[in-house]
Amino acid sequence: MENDKIKVFIIGAGIAGIACAHRLLELNKNYDITIFEASDRYGGRLRSLKDFSNFAIELGGEEIHGDKTLYYELVKKSGGKIFGYWEKNIIYTQYKGELVSFEDSKIDEITKVKDFFEDISYEFNKDYEDITLREFLVKNNFSKEVYHMANAMIGVEVGTDLDKASVWGFSDISKRWQAGEDNFLISNMSHMDVVEKSFPESIKKIKLNVAIKNIIQKKIK
Repeated sequence: MENDKIKVFIIGAGIAGIACAHRLLELNKNYDITIFEASDRYGGRLRSLKDFSNFAIELGGEEIHGDKTLYYELVKKSGGKIFGYWEKNIIYTQYKGELVSFEDSKIDEITKVKDFFEDISYEFNKDYEDITLREFLVKNNFSKEVYHMANAMIGVEVGTDLDKASVWGFSDISKRWQAGEDNFLISNMSHMDVVEKSFPESIKKIKLNVAIKNIIQKKIK
């Protein structure tokens, strides 16, 4: 098989599909790889707007979750300048029609949301019920003025909202997390720049606007 061309089809040209092709090419140059992407662009959750300003604006995923990941190392290898999300960013939120600093706020309700997020994400001081985030907020008498804050920090973080995100589930994921505690951003390039610099050969294998509608499994004798 070392001298035979082996056809490999990868479905989806997000970073997982692109990295998969890269790894296969590292293992065996004889792999004949095609990555099928249903949409008209590659990158999956990554998407950067490059023509609006003198820096790329992330329209998709923007954070690096943890410094113990392969992607963190990939960004550094690509020349990306990394900084801590919570360390150097000032986070603002809307409260009763006013824009206030989330970190420096002395408003009790905002402090209450912040403490809840810290505990469920990092401190694990208590075990939580398997109820939705909205049910938790109602049960613990959180004002509706802070619902959007809790939703942004927990619901959106797991790709859903406060009516579907499980408080216990979020806490359980956080307890099992092994990728490092902090979140990071890149200051001098976009995530798409990292992908394009790291996987140029994989990107050449992509066919856009090809939706896979059926997969037939055949047993090899």
